[in-house]
Amino acid sequence: MGTGIAAYLGISPETLYDRCLIEKGKLFSQFSQEKKEKGDEILRAHQYAKALGLTDKGDNTLLIWLGKTRLKQIDASQLAAAEASKTNYNIITDANGLAAGIPAEKLSNPNNQSIESGDEKSGLGSP
Repeated sequence: MGTGIAAYLGISPETLYDRCLIEKGKLFSQFSQEKKEKGDEILRAHQYAKALGLTDKGDNTLLIWLGKTRLKQIDASQLAAAEASKTNYNIITDANGLAAGIPAEKLSNPNNQSIESGDEKSGLGSP
């Protein structure tokens, strides 16, 4: 990240890192992380103000996009889809110690004596 900023400013990355350490007393990575976190909080505050109707400034679509990409926010439909796609897997081994991830609902019993795979019943299903 610092190399892009240095290029924009027309200085070498080493100069940027050195000046940050001298002027701010911090490594550039720490300084830039603090600034990113501050920007995230500004974005959250603007989303909140827009939601309450305290401001008309800003674009709703952009606020949503920035929230999703920068703040890792998701909407309820995305959350429901993510939850629906989760499958529980149990790791089991056969007599030779070979492991297989089997969806929990496919196990015929908790003691792992047989597993159904199509029309067959065997230790790990058909190879």
